[in-house]
Amino acid sequence: MKKLLLILLCLPFIGFGQVYKQKVNDSIYIERGYGPKLIHSEIIDGRIVEKYDLKDSVLEYEHIYLNNKLDSTTSFYGTGELWFQSQYVNGRRNGNHICYYEDGTIKYKQIYLNGILVSTIRY
Repeated sequence: MKKLLLILLCLPFIGFGQVYKQKVNDSIYIERGYGPKLIHSEIIDGRIVEKYDLKDSVLEYEHIYLNNKLDSTTSFYGTGELWFQSQYVNGRRNGNHICYYEDGTIKYKQIYLNGILVSTIRY
């Protein structure tokens, strides 16, 4: 009975997220993932409680591939606001990785060289 209850509680979340791939040309394709839209968040008794609109979805991430290797990533908060952007060369983080607060201001900026963190600047 407990297993059945657990399965029934999890059913609404199975398969909700969707991933779309778009081929731009022979060497470039874009992958986009969508998920439920965050409509309310608050802290109750020291715990974060979030409510999502399961009828509406937002872009969660976008990955761009060049010659089948990751070239850049962009991720978004559940509200649809920009969370972070990263650059890659040959599938390895290389260049800027910028993280944003939900209000759009920069939280920190990191610089990578061939997958190795070189510097971090906090704002």
